[in-house]
Amino acid sequence: MRKHRYLQRMIAMASGALVGAGATKVAMKLTLLPQYLVLLPLLAISVFLGYGLRSGMTIFLGSTVISAMFFAYVWQRETWSSIEL
Repeated sequence: MRKHRYLQRMIAMASGALVGAGATKVAMKLTLLPQYLVLLPLLAISVFLGYGLRSGMTIFLGSTVISAMFFAYVWQRETWSSIEL
């Protein structure tokens, strides 16, 4: 599970970099949307269906990967660099 912690740290750094570049709304959306649209509903479903802790951790890891992919996509597009302060 150490790789998961590194991925979480990379997401936090990317979020901080976007906030530093002035893209606070983008960073907020990329942080909250995967959590509330992917992670929480899937965790609720897995709890009600009784899949257990392993499925919960798999869902958490999948949500983290999705969030990292969103951050990488936004960073590659570089639309955050055109934001005027």
